Amino acid sequence: MDGCEAVHESRVLHDGWEMDNRVWVTGNEVIGFTAMTTNHGSECEMDLEEIDLKIEETKASLEGLEAVRKLIAK
Repeated sequence: MDGCEAVHESRVLHDGWEMDNRVWVTGNEVIGFTAMTTNHGSECEMDLEEIDLKIEETKASLEGLEAVRKLIAK
């Protein structure tokens, strides 16, 4: 990703999309950090707004799954 070594890698969940599910953080304290992902296989930067949307989407999915688990575990 962007010619720099990744300092962190994480999975990104996309509602209804089975690909492009990784994000890499590159950079360092001196130059700053950049989040990189792929979109249809092409590299692209992931800004804070998109990261926040993915966090909310993932939280909503988790809350729904926890509710399903509680209902069927009875």
